[in-house]
Amino acid sequence: MSVSHQRVTKLYLIRHGQTAYNRDDRLRGHADPELTDLGYEQAEALGRIFAGVMLSRVVSSPLRRALDTARPIACAAGVPVEMDDDLNDRDYGRWTGASRAAVLQQFGSVDAAPGVEPWDTLCGRVMRAFWSMLETSTGPAFAMVGHDATNRVLLTGLVNELKGKAGRIHQDNGCWNRLDWNGHRWVLAVLNAVPQDHQHP
Repeated sequence: MSVSHQRVTKLYLIRHGQTAYNRDDRLRGHADPELTDLGYEQAEALGRIFAGVMLSRVVSSPLRRALDTARPIACAAGVPVEMDDDLNDRDYGRWTGASRAAVLQQFGSVDAAPGVEPWDTLCGRVMRAFWSMLETSTGPAFAMVGHDATNRVLLTGLVNELKGKAGRIHQDNGCWNRLDWNGHRWVLAVLNAVPQDHQHP
């Protein structure tokens, strides 16, 4: 265990605010739609609730829906937004922008659609981003702003009780999750909270 790991005691996983693709239940992937008005409201609400949290770093997916969600949070914390390409959303290939329902009807699952980034590949790069951030952070807390898929990778990859349950984890737009380091492992403290829950981070 590194010194950095010992000093970082809280990890916040945040999903970006709503886009039109979310509203219409289309696969987002590497498409870069902007936030809707509701999405910007969700981002600003996240900034307000994180104003009292001592975040040492805020790292985001490079897609603008994530960056525009990360900015109010980073501003409240007084730190810059950093970008990591490994936090990019899952690549849905030619199915990007397609209706999720249509893909499910044709292939039975998104995973089975040809050309979709394999889950193991996604897990590898997202966990690489986490370990890189952990090794270069001094704590006490940091935030990663990404996507439904990236959050589910991190939740199932770090929390023993969630391993193998990626398909059962729901992540609302503009939600946040908190993992606490107990000295031995990461423990789930908060799952899929949204600002209107009035839960303190």
